[in-house]
Amino acid sequence: MVKKLEQRGDLSESRIQKLEASLKSDVQSSIFERMEERVHAVERVFDANLQHAVASSKYRWMIPFAIVLGVIVVIVAVVCMKYRNLQKTHIL
Repeated sequence: MVKKLEQRGDLSESRIQKLEASLKSDVQSSIFERMEERVHAVERVFDANLQHAVASSKYRWMIPFAIVLGVIVVIVAVVCMKYRNLQKTHIL
């Protein structure tokens, strides 16, 4: 009788251990799936924001060069006008 109870206890313990292992693996896989979903959601949001930022700043890099080019054109125009004026007054 005692042996049968011990065998049942051992059998119950092994079932409990299997259930615990199964439950742990289910919880771990569930947590892993949730984390993957959240990571993918964050990646999608980051990609959307990055695409928006790239699209909005597509030509912003040209602005400083356009300003410098404009300044150079103005300086050249002023110098040409001064040079012509000096030519007219026969100084050059």
